[in-house]
Amino acid sequence: NRHYPLTCQTCDKADSEDRWVCTFCHLRICESCLRALNGHQRVLRRLVDELATNTPLSLSSMSRPGSALGIQTAT
Repeated sequence: NRHYPLTCQTCDKADSEDRWVCTFCHLRICESCLRALNGHQRVLRRLVDELATNTPLSLSSMSRPGSALGIQTAT
């Protein structure tokens, strides 16, 4: 993530810190989301639901203009 920084795919935190990657689905998440995911018995739906209730809804992130709902084109 230091060479090609991507946002956390659950909380949209944009930084150049390391990301944890799922070997099954290749989900890339930050350290704090990994800890939260572990606290939800590694059920991603529970983490996403919690994040949805604790953050305002937006269709795009100001740190990632041109992206919609977390979908980006690979370059």
